Amino acid sequence: MRVFFHTYVGEIYKLSQYHKKIYTIISDLGYDHVPVDSEYIDNPEKLITKIEKGGTQAKITRYKECIKNLQLCDIFVIEVSSNSLSAGYLLHEALNNSRPVIALYHEGELPNFLSGGLENEKLVTIEYNSSNIKVQLERALELAKKAVDIRFNFFIPPQLVTYLNWTSSMLRISKSTYLRKLIMDDMSKNRDYIKLKKTF
Repeated sequence: MRVFFHTYVGEIYKLSQYHKKIYTIISDLGYDHVPVDSEYIDNPEKLITKIEKGGTQAKITRYKECIKNLQLCDIFVIEVSSNSLSAGYLLHEALNNSRPVIALYHEGELPNFLSGGLENEKLVTIEYNSSNIKVQLERALELAKKAVDIRFNFFIPPQLVTYLNWTSSMLRISKSTYLRKLIMDDMSKNRDYIKLKKTF
């Protein structure tokens, strides 16, 4: 299972000891990193220098890399103690793309964008410290694994494709999000299924 671990560049120095620990724990638990760029974890100065020297273009490239990595991963792990808007944006982007998200924050540093009680079945929020980080992260990854979507492909006639394209464009959501919503709405109204679900 592929995990994309991300942290805000501006906080790399402050929490670098934890970033290395998080990265290593993910590997030790048998997950694959997307991308495999441990050089930035081992040497955060390299990433900061690259972005500072590259200016706006380097920031744009970094943003595009993050979006690409979100699409490639099965689970998104993000350290959010920084309280940065970019971290909040990436978190929401991952959830919008149906990726399970683990939002880690250091003890007592809950970011503003999570303090309002953001609720999503694919979001796991974890507070950690130096003594419990391994246990907390392992538990969070187990929860996130249960929220990973299963790919389901099927064939539909052209007129339905046309309608799906039009609807997703009008609603500004992906076709899969629209179909998922239709099924969820039907599930919530189906009395037979609701009765059956109570027996699970």
